[in-house]
Amino acid sequence: MNNFLFKDKIDVVLIDWHGILSKRGFWCNQSKINKNLENWCNLIFSDEIMKDWMRNKMSFTKLCEDTAYKFKLSQNEITAYFENDIEEYGPKWELLSIINKLFPSAKKILFSDNPILFKEKVLNVNKRLTSYFDSIILSCDYGVLKDDKKINLFDVALEQLNLENFNNVVLIEDKIGNCTYFRKIGGHIINII
Repeated sequence: MNNFLFKDKIDVVLIDWHGILSKRGFWCNQSKINKNLENWCNLIFSDEIMKDWMRNKMSFTKLCEDTAYKFKLSQNEITAYFENDIEEYGPKWELLSIINKLFPSAKKILFSDNPILFKEKVLNVNKRLTSYFDSIILSCDYGVLKDDKKINLFDVALEQLNLENFNNVVLIEDKIGNCTYFRKIGGHIINII
C-alpha cells in the first residue's frame, strides 16, 4: 500500500515557496505603481534571465548593471522597492500549520528555485520562518533548478538529506512538471494550483 496513506510513514515534506507559501511575486505592488519597474520585472522574469539568476550564475548586482539602466533604475532603487513589498511575499502561516497537522513527525524542508535576493532579504528578516524549517534547500545555493536535466535540485535534496530515495517524501508544489518528475522518481506529491 502507498506510504502516503500512512502519514506517519512520511519522513520528509519538501515545500515550494512561490505558488505555495506565497502567491505574490517579487515587486508585486511596487511594479504596479512604477512603470519602469514593471518593465524591468517583465524583462528579468523572462525565462533564461530568471533561471540564471535563480542558479546564482548572475548576481543581483550584475543583473541590475546589465538591465536596470534601460529603465532608468538603479540597484539601490530596485532593492528599496523589493523591501517595500517584503511583507507581501508570504508565507502562508495557516498552510504551514496544516502541514504540521498532516505530517507531525516529518522534517519540513523549504525546497525552492529562488535567487539569493530571496535568501538575503526575505529569509534573513523572517527568523520565525527560518526556525520553522528543519532545512532549507534553495537553487541559488547549489546552482541548479528543480527542472534542470543532468543534475537538478532533487538530486541535491537526496544528498543533503542523506536519503536513498524519495519513497517516504512528499513534495508540495504548484508546477505540474515538477510534480510529474517527482512522482516518476518515487516521491509523493500534493499539487496545489
